[in-house]
Amino acid sequence: MLKRLATLVFMLLLVGGCMNRQLYNDKKFFMGTVVEVVSPYKEAAGIVFTEIERVEKVFSIYRDDSSVAHLNKTGFLNTNFEVCLLTKKAEEFYKLTGGEFDITVAPLSRIWKEAFKEKRIPSESDIKSALTLVGFNKIGLDIRNNNIKFLRKDIQVDFGAFAKGYAVDCAAKALKESGVDSAVINAGGDIYCLGSKFGRPWKVGLQHPRRRNKLLTDLELKDSAVATSGDYEQFVEIDGRRYSHIINPKTGYPVENDIISVTVVAKDAMTADIVATSVFLLGKDEGIKTFENYEGVKKIVVILKQDEE
Repeated sequence: MLKRLATLVFMLLLVGGCMNRQLYNDKKFFMGTVVEVVSPYKEAAGIVFTEIERVEKVFSIYRDDSSVAHLNKTGFLNTNFEVCLLTKKAEEFYKLTGGEFDITVAPLSRIWKEAFKEKRIPSESDIKSALTLVGFNKIGLDIRNNNIKFLRKDIQVDFGAFAKGYAVDCAAKALKESGVDSAVINAGGDIYCLGSKFGRPWKVGLQHPRRRNKLLTDLELKDSAVATSGDYEQFVEIDGRRYSHIINPKTGYPVENDIISVTVVAKDAMTADIVATSVFLLGKDEGIKTFENYEGVKKIVVILKQDEE
């Protein structure tokens, strides 16, 4: 259940009397992706980058000094509110999806990532071995005291499916607290649109996931987020067959269904992020049935393989 880049294009469209207004644009690399900030406030980018770097130091599995790296190494984490908060959210979605969304999928994701680099399929024995380490029921969560304990050795967790969305939300909150009321934060396709752009909604263009020159629609957003999950950005073809980077924690193999991409518009980036991945895991019908009325979800757009042309 590795994270993906989204088929979303942030469109800076200056309309009418807005031509004399200035927008500042800055980019930096965090959490494995480019983070872009656009705002009429020059100080906005610095605020965003500081906050996203802070969250990265908590959740990155690629930093030895992160809180999650410590949890994966020792099997225990004491009094960390943020990690417990996201673990609780992961538990909620584990139950909502019948176990399809599972942050303990990390051992499976790791062996598939290594195999993909070598353009091969992991051995059946490696997959079966990794599957024994998967299952949210192997995590002990003490939400009252903000403690987490793994109930089995060698458990690994990965918050990559929604930590980036959480980071974007934290950055948006930091902007508001600093008096910035207009900005767009784009973290590799996890986008939050704060306020308006000179009185008009921000516009985000939704591209066709297979055809980069085809724009499906414009999304007009104000104090809202959008994220996309799919098989089109991170995948590998082996013997003519396309394998998605999103792993099914029940089968141990990449997700196979009729979906190319799922785009979700929501009140916050974490909700958009986690719902998009969950719908992709469940499939169109079950996914929409489960999440179309989920709190904070405003719109779900599913592109199917039959829509490729």
